[in-house]
Amino acid sequence: MKTSRINHLFAALICISAFTEMVSAWQSVCAPGVDYIERNYHPIPGDKCGSCPTWCTSECKSIGLFMVQNDCRLVGADMDCQCCCAKEAPTGPAPPPSAPPFTEDSARDCPWNPQCEAKCKEVGRSSARSECWGSSRDFVAGSFTWYEQCCCGDVLPPPCCGCCPMDINIQVSVKSGGDVKVSTPSSSLPGLSL
Repeated sequence: MKTSRINHLFAALICISAFTEMVSAWQSVCAPGVDYIERNYHPIPGDKCGSCPTWCTSECKSIGLFMVQNDCRLVGADMDCQCCCAKEAPTGPAPPPSAPPFTEDSARDCPWNPQCEAKCKEVGRSSARSECWGSSRDFVAGSFTWYEQCCCGDVLPPPCCGCCPMDINIQVSVKSGGDVKVSTPSSSLPGLSL
């Protein structure tokens, strides 16, 4: 029983470590607000990184986005194609259309219907930005696991409670060579002094 708990803890730590590595790799590739897709090849294909730009263009296009940047990393016997996809086309001609290599519905949900705003509101924060990223390990026509990463900003201001009057009119008039005069509405407010 004790060994089983230790094994589960060890497995959880490995998963957290792997997820952290993927997130840190994602942060250094794409600009904020741009979506990320990656694919790991094992073994490295014969053309090495030559196929990454075409693959990235195809993947971004299949979910209705434009490829704006790609990167290829060779690590040992593995190769990672990393793609940055955006809603707006980069400068230059639009990428050619291509057939989607995976189901569009699951991929489109992330960039076109993000959930970050609702998730940030659940914890009393506002959504600063969200990015989607898809990852596939080396399968022929492999499926993607899609993640939406949320960056929640400052705490949302509380809604107006109705306890403060909204019509406060303060006027300042200065005449050349004259005295400064401050006027407020005739009804004075408790606790408000000028």
